[in-house]
Amino acid sequence: MIYLWFIAVFYSLFFSIILYYKSKIKKADLILSFFPLGLKRNWYVNGYIFMYYFLPFVKNSISLINKRLYGKIVFHFFFIYSIYYTIIKYNIKKANFNSNFNFINEGYTSFWLLILYIVGGYIGKFYTYKNIKFNIIYLLIYLISSLITSEYLFYSIRKYKVKNEIFLSYNSPTVILQALSLALFFNRIKINNKYLIKVISFFYPLNFSVNIIHTRFFFSKIQSSLNLFKYIKSLTPSYLFFKIYGISIVIYFICTFIDYFRALVFKIFRIRTICFYIEKLLF
Repeated sequence: MIYLWFIAVFYSLFFSIILYYKSKIKKADLILSFFPLGLKRNWYVNGYIFMYYFLPFVKNSISLINKRLYGKIVFHFFFIYSIYYTIIKYNIKKANFNSNFNFINEGYTSFWLLILYIVGGYIGKFYTYKNIKFNIIYLLIYLISSLITSEYLFYSIRKYKVKNEIFLSYNSPTVILQALSLALFFNRIKINNKYLIKVISFFYPLNFSVNIIHTRFFFSKIQSSLNLFKYIKSLTPSYLFFKIYGISIVIYFICTFIDYFRALVFKIFRIRTICFYIEKLLF
């Protein structure tokens, strides 16, 4: 948990110094970069660190709970905080009412991350590596649901001139369906190739920073200055579907490349060892 906080401070300070040097932020913003928790732009870090405090309780509960009750809890989470939430959100916009689902906030909260952890625990406990014959089905579900979503979005934009984002939020049924199908797909793959294991082991520790970098840098600076995604409005939905994947992959590798040097700096200054002693002192 402390190590994640160090990563958040590193990038918060790094980007703030750049912006301060260009006279785009004030001194107060520079000071706040040392305190990344509680800032809206670092919602992912906030959610992750807050979730860590509940993990001891959740892990013990997962080890004790039976499959039937666990399945009911997961289903209720999906029904109330995804399907029901989406219906409420869609009609509230039309009826001009306020929602009381602020603790969900379209999935940008620690509460939703905790739900995802619980769902992931269910998959890990009861759906470990088995026959991979269903893998093609899971992959098709993912691709079809993604394509249908992009088609619907373009239909609503072109006909009603409105971008219906209820199917883009983290807790929308379409996104959850895509996430679950991918989770089940990869969960049933057993990797024995030592070279592939090394590649995965290299990228895995860098994944957390990808979210921080691309939300803090790419979408706030590059997109606004270069209009990176402006031209895609003229594309057909099917072509956009594949174009978005290409852009996402490029962003992922650029962010990973940046974080690789952050990892080298942390290794030189033994940040992980420092974090270990801090956690030992605090917990």
